[in-house]
Amino acid sequence: MAVLSDPTDSVKGRAPVITPSTIVSADTNSNGVFDIGDVISISAQGTFSDPDGDAEGQKTYQWQADGADITGATSETYTVTAGDLGKKITVLITPHTDPAITDPDSGIAVASNELSTASANTPVAVQIEGAINGYPQVDTALNAVVQLADGTNGNATTYQWKIETAVGSGVYQNIAGANGNTYTPVGADQKRKIQVEVH
Repeated sequence: MAVLSDPTDSVKGRAPVITPSTIVSADTNSNGVFDIGDVISISAQGTFSDPDGDAEGQKTYQWQADGADITGATSETYTVTAGDLGKKITVLITPHTDPAITDPDSGIAVASNELSTASANTPVAVQIEGAINGYPQVDTALNAVVQLADGTNGNATTYQWKIETAVGSGVYQNIAGANGNTYTPVGADQKRKIQVEVH
């Protein structure tokens, strides 16, 4: 007569794996700085494999700032917020297989490369104030108003005021010694335009 064993526990396979993905940022707000509002996306997905030959399922995503999970950031793209300034952004991608027919159906989350956001006090824009009726005036101070990455106004680390090389040239040269947040035009500046550069 045949003798039948008790059934074993269900057969387990091996976990799927994925290689690191690559993320890139887009200067969504066109200010030349990686800051609030810029969108990060995955430019190259990691390569999926499974030791048992199981088919790839839906990946899951978790964005992180300085290694900490960002609440609700689980899509394929991420938009930088004020709380991310000065931090390193990565995404963890977890590979999956079909849970109905494979066990385990998820692998180890693998981190992408890091992208470092601008610090909160990074200048992103500067405007000149102090004009009278729209024109800078001799002996009347002009002020550089600096907007920072966190959206507030503040101070830049360095200032350099510039002036056209000649009337209407559109080419600007540094004004010697004009390295503060204000500049007062002199008589020799008449008819020429002024700019300020900050860092």
